[in-house]
Amino acid sequence: MKIFEKGLVSIIMPAYNASMFISQAIQSVINQSYTNWELIIVEDCSTDNTKEILKKLNHPNIIIFYNTVNKGPGYNCRKAINCSKGEFITRLDSDDIFTDGRLLEQITFFNNNPRHVFVSGNAQYINNNGDYIGFRNSVYNSEKLKWKILFKNPIISSTVMFRNEIAHKNHIEFSNNYLSEDYEFWSNLLQFGKGEIVPNIWLKYRINPDGLTFKNVIEMNKNAIMVSYELIVKLVFIDKNQHDNLLKWYNNENKLKDDNYDIYKLVLKKYSSKLGFFRKHEFYISQIIFRNFYQKILYKLIQIIKKANFR
Repeated sequence: MKIFEKGLVSIIMPAYNASMFISQAIQSVINQSYTNWELIIVEDCSTDNTKEILKKLNHPNIIIFYNTVNKGPGYNCRKAINCSKGEFITRLDSDDIFTDGRLLEQITFFNNNPRHVFVSGNAQYINNNGDYIGFRNSVYNSEKLKWKILFKNPIISSTVMFRNEIAHKNHIEFSNNYLSEDYEFWSNLLQFGKGEIVPNIWLKYRINPDGLTFKNVIEMNKNAIMVSYELIVKLVFIDKNQHDNLLKWYNNENKLKDDNYDIYKLVLKKYSSKLGFFRKHEFYISQIIFRNFYQKILYKLIQIIKKANFR
């Protein structure tokens, strides 16, 4: 049985053609006030001088693996996690930067919230020069996050910290099935405890036109829709065409009361039932509808469910 070192944070970093920014990313880890960490870097056959930069590193807390064949981010995350020893895992993409004090804030959160399997935060957006160009500020408690993640991934991967033992015990791994491998991972992890997005800014997220995210954005969006499809199919057994229509309806601010609205009600009912909300539908619905981004969802939903004799 794998033993996890209490209090140790294992930071995983896939690295491919990251020579422009990887030194800044690594330095942001070294600068953390919380010092009980290990940084596990998996270098994925870069064609620039990323490998040469890494070979110059000499830090006792940094472990580097060099692939002989390009494997992709899902494989590299899995490899790093399998080699990790930490009680907690967090990820840092090689062109992003941890904010000061981030690890200590996350450890403090877990100490105060023992039932949470992961916590995520928000990010400042920076350009390739490191200039501030905006920020993301999303906040979701566990119930709202479980609902939201059915339709899209609201989580910035490099802001997350999760409990290593929970993922290991339940065989939850990053896969190469999708480019959006993190969406699949968080969705699976949420089945075994609470997750939350807090308002803390824990990352400087680089908007990099040459990065993997931007080069593969169309394919990643397709993959994210497939993850959503699989989640909803497990829940209500709808077909792919119904899912596509539901997704379009859900993301349309001018929502109409049509057949897709009926599917939406079905998903809501079954998911709230799955979570055990039998007697407090009105409260639960107000949480996931009137306090989230999609406040234009038809307010009559509560009245309809009141009449549905669903208790």
